[in-house]
Amino acid sequence: MEQLFLKILNLSLYASLLILVVLLLRLLFRKAPKWISCLFWALVAIRLLCPVTPESPFSVMPSEEKLPTTHYLMTRAKITQAAGKTTGAVSEIQNESFDSEKRHMETEVPAGASGSGRTVDGSDAAGRFETNDISVLKAGVAESVRILTIIWLVVFCLIMAQALFSYLRMKHYVAASVKTGKNVRICDEIRYPFILGIIRPIIYLPGCLNGSMKRFVLAHERAHLRRGDHIWKPLGFFLLAVHWFNPLCWLAYSLFSRDLEMACDERVIRNLDRESKADYSQTLLLLSNPASRIAACPVAFGEIGVKERVKGIFNYKKPAIWIVMLAIVGCIVTAVCFLTSPEKTYTAVAQESDSENLQIAVTEKKAVKSVESETVEETDAGDVSAVPASAQEAIEGSVVFGEDIDRNGIEDHIYAYQPEEDEKDEGDDTTIRWSLELNGKNIYQGSHELICDFDASSMDLDEDGEPEILVRVLPHVNSMPLEEYVVLKQEGDGWIELENSGDFEQSDGNETPTNAFPVVVTVGSKPATVDITTMDGQTITVDLKDHYEKMREAQEGTDLGKLADEFLNGDTYKPGDAYGTTADWGIWEIEAVRIGDKNAIRARQGVQSLRGGKWDILGTLDTYYSYDQNGKIQFLETEFTGTDD
Repeated sequence: MEQLFLKILNLSLYASLLILVVLLLRLLFRKAPKWISCLFWALVAIRLLCPVTPESPFSVMPSEEKLPTTHYLMTRAKITQAAGKTTGAVSEIQNESFDSEKRHMETEVPAGASGSGRTVDGSDAAGRFETNDISVLKAGVAESVRILTIIWLVVFCLIMAQALFSYLRMKHYVAASVKTGKNVRICDEIRYPFILGIIRPIIYLPGCLNGSMKRFVLAHERAHLRRGDHIWKPLGFFLLAVHWFNPLCWLAYSLFSRDLEMACDERVIRNLDRESKADYSQTLLLLSNPASRIAACPVAFGEIGVKERVKGIFNYKKPAIWIVMLAIVGCIVTAVCFLTSPEKTYTAVAQESDSENLQIAVTEKKAVKSVESETVEETDAGDVSAVPASAQEAIEGSVVFGEDIDRNGIEDHIYAYQPEEDEKDEGDDTTIRWSLELNGKNIYQGSHELICDFDASSMDLDEDGEPEILVRVLPHVNSMPLEEYVVLKQEGDGWIELENSGDFEQSDGNETPTNAFPVVVTVGSKPATVDITTMDGQTITVDLKDHYEKMREAQEGTDLGKLADEFLNGDTYKPGDAYGTTADWGIWEIEAVRIGDKNAIRARQGVQSLRGGKWDILGTLDTYYSYDQNGKIQFLETEFTGTDD
């Protein structure tokens, strides 16, 4: 719940900037139709509602969340443990700090020498105190966030309860209403007309309306129904209840409700003469509700801004087409700039120098500071234990990925560089070397034979309260969209590589490891079917009749056409015969997802026939899995999608 609250705070902060922009746009386009103002408020609603937005080079939004949403706070168990520590535990931290400072003073390097401010063993003397101090601070922040989350949830529930009570009270008032037309009822218990209901909205009219008043009111309320305002206004109120702590949201909802009414007024009066406008205004004044307040429902005729609406009715002029077009362009530009996220910048770019070799062109965005007195020992790719412990001891190169992976407020990086020939051993085809820095510490390094992009994310996959890190290596080759990935788990002060699909081998006897989960594909017992047996023991029967009938028609006279003929005829392949395997290029898409109530990884791979190879893809296989606390894969679900689905 705390993570949800922090996510909502982030959304509210982003939306506040957009609300200020919309206030300025309303002023600039005050002569434009009010339905355009409603479009601007729709952009605010999307910004308040959607935690994920598409990337755009024109985005002006921050590239990172201002408040961490996951894994920044200690787990609830750790918070409880920290809160339960006695004063003696705090004294122990203080004594440790004093001892560290004392050792630092005794071993301080003479003034002017390099490395000043460090102990003989090269560690920061105050480091342990700072670490403990930060841990205690995080525990305090986590407890504060927990309290704020409870307050937010209580107020949210009170606001929604009040809205529900108001709705039920109105339903009680109109229980004795009489139907006079489609979706129209008259009730003597009410003084003001309004719309009530979302799925089946009803227009309720007081019994005191005369003919002309009734005509104007019905025209206005039916304009609301055609625009869907009976849905948009409750949705806006719900967003207000979620973001009740943001005063700009209250202002936005009030102005949105006013623009909603004025847009309907404009729709009704645009073809009226001056005398009819006067009658409409008189009706509005007579049916105004001076005791109105911010509410989700009903959508009432004289609820909001009556004086401003009357003034707008008499001053209404059909807007010039150029004003309308300019306002629409402004709306589109605002959406592109404020409903998108900045593009992730990758600095490894593939350039083709000849038919056999690729060179890497690196645009340095941020270089790692080198350490003059210390060198980095070369390690094998994937050797986590030998990775340097300090960020300053990283492989010197350029940042190809920068993001707060574990959402703790510290930007993490993946560094990559192209090694010189004299750095390689004989037969080494390495094109790029890379290392992952998490919270200022290098935890993993690897290498690749191709130019690559990188991506990383975190999610608690084994439900131990600590996030695991998923790193994807994305080669710049169309036929090999994802060749490698690694899942890292923290163990003590270091990180270990968890079991992943790269540890498996193909089920057809191929000894070369592949990053895909092996499958067994055999001819099914029913005509034109195959049985796909997955790692979790599940058998999926797939009907390939349509697939091969289309292939036979499109590939007539080719080897693929012959394969389709033989499979459909049922003479060449018998039930139980080996028929297929995983696609040659392995997993082409992998991501961290939620399935049910569990965090998981979804790995997508192809399934192909043995004879047709990658030219005969039978479909895609999605494998959902997580890990137990021993680092072993736990399969959750497998889904197969045919090429014709």
